[in-house]
Amino acid sequence: MQIKSYGKRLDETRALDIRDYGLLRSVNPIRMRVHISMNFLKCRFGATILGFFLANACVAAILGGTGANALSSQFKQQGNLLDPNYGTWTWWTIKAYFDQPRAPDVLLLGSSQVNSAVWASDAYVLQQPVDCILHRRVLAMETKLKDQLGAVGNLTVLNCAAQGAMASDYYMIARALFTADRRPNVVIVGISPRDFIDNKLAAASATEPFRFLSPYVDTGELTAIAFPDVIARLNAQSEWALGKLGLRRLHAAAEAWAADRTAVSKHQTGNQLVNAISNSALKVKPGDWVVPPHLPNQFIDNTAEYASRYKNSNPPSYKIQLAFFAEFLEQIKRENIKVVVVGMPTLPMNRKLLPNGFWDSYRGKIASICVQHDARWLDLSQSCDYQQSDFVDTVHLNARGGVKLIDSFVHLIAGDTELARSLNSNGTTTAQTPVRQGSIAARTRAIY
Repeated sequence: MQIKSYGKRLDETRALDIRDYGLLRSVNPIRMRVHISMNFLKCRFGATILGFFLANACVAAILGGTGANALSSQFKQQGNLLDPNYGTWTWWTIKAYFDQPRAPDVLLLGSSQVNSAVWASDAYVLQQPVDCILHRRVLAMETKLKDQLGAVGNLTVLNCAAQGAMASDYYMIARALFTADRRPNVVIVGISPRDFIDNKLAAASATEPFRFLSPYVDTGELTAIAFPDVIARLNAQSEWALGKLGLRRLHAAAEAWAADRTAVSKHQTGNQLVNAISNSALKVKPGDWVVPPHLPNQFIDNTAEYASRYKNSNPPSYKIQLAFFAEFLEQIKRENIKVVVVGMPTLPMNRKLLPNGFWDSYRGKIASICVQHDARWLDLSQSCDYQQSDFVDTVHLNARGGVKLIDSFVHLIAGDTELARSLNSNGTTTAQTPVRQGSIAARTRAIY
C-alpha cells in the first residue's frame, strides 16, 4: 500500500510539473527573468556579488582602464596618486615619455649604465644639478646633434633607460610605448653581458619594469619563456586578472600612498651619482637623487658584485634574453624605426670576470642578431678611448666618460646618411653637414 501511495503521489507531482511547465510557457519570458533576478537580489549572496561588481566598476571608472590606451592617458596627469605603481622608477620613466608634446627624435634605452653616463654628462655640460627622477631630456646630446646636423627645429633626445633593466625589459618598453602616432625615429640601446646573463635574476618576469608593463603588453609566445615555471606563470596570470579589478587597484594605491608617507629620506652624502645608480628603492620621488655638476674623484671596485652576477656565464636566462632581444629588434624594425645597438664601455677588470670564449660567442651572437634585424652594432665594450678615470666603478661612466659616450652617439648618427635622414622626417634638420674629424678623446679634452 505504501508503495502504491508513493507511486500515486509521484504521478501527481509529475502532472503538476507538466501543468506548471505549460503555464510557464505562456508567461512572458522577460517578466520571468525580472522575477528571477529580483529573487536573486533578495538573497544575501546575490546582493554581495552585485555590490562587489558595482564597487569595482565605480573604482575602475575613476582609476581608468588597464589597456594600452590607458597607459598613455593616465600618465598625462601630473600626479596620478591612485595608480598602484605610482612613484616607481618605471612609473617616472613612462610618465616622462608621455609628458612630451610629441615622440622624441632619438630615444635612449638601457640600464643604469646609460643613466649614469647621461646624468653625469648633462650635469657637467649644463653646469647645474640634475634630478635623476625628472631629468629625461638629454640636452648635451641635443645640442651636439643640432650642431652636427644643422638642425633648425626642436630636435629632442629622451632617456628612457631603466635601472637594472634586462633585454626583456627593452622589449616590454618598446611594445608599451611605441604607437602609430608616438614613436621615435631613432632608438639607441646600450647593452652589456649583465643584461643577458645576470645570475641574480630569477626570471625575465622578475624585474620591476617587466612587472609594471605586463598588464599592458601581450607577450604572446614569449610568455612561456618569461615564466618558465608553470606555477609562476599561473600566479602571474591570476595576479594580472585580479590587478584589473578596481578595488584591488585601489588597495594597491593605498599601500603605495602609505609607503610614500612613511618613506625615509634618501638624501645621502658622498658621490650622489654612485648613490643613484646603486640604490634599490622601489618608490622614488623628485629630489631623492640629484647629481651635481662637479663630482668627487671616486672609484669603486665592484668586481665582487659582478663576480656573483657572472658566476655562470651560460645560465638558462641567456637564451631567454637573446630571444627577447631579437624580438625587440624585430618589433622596432616593423615600426620602421632605426636602431643602434651599443656595447657599453667596461673596464678590463670587469671583462676578465668572463672567459674569453664567452666574449667571442657573445659578440658574435649580438652582431648576428643585429644583422638579421637591420640594426647597427657599435661595440665599445673594449674601446681604448675609455680609461679608468672615465668610470665611477668597473661599468658605470662618470661625467668625463659620459661626454665621450654622447660624442660617440652623435658621431655615429652624423656619419650615417640614413640615420641623419631619418631625423629629418619630422622636419627638424637640414642637409647633413660634414662630420668633425679627430678622436673622441681629443674632442673631450677640448671640453675639459
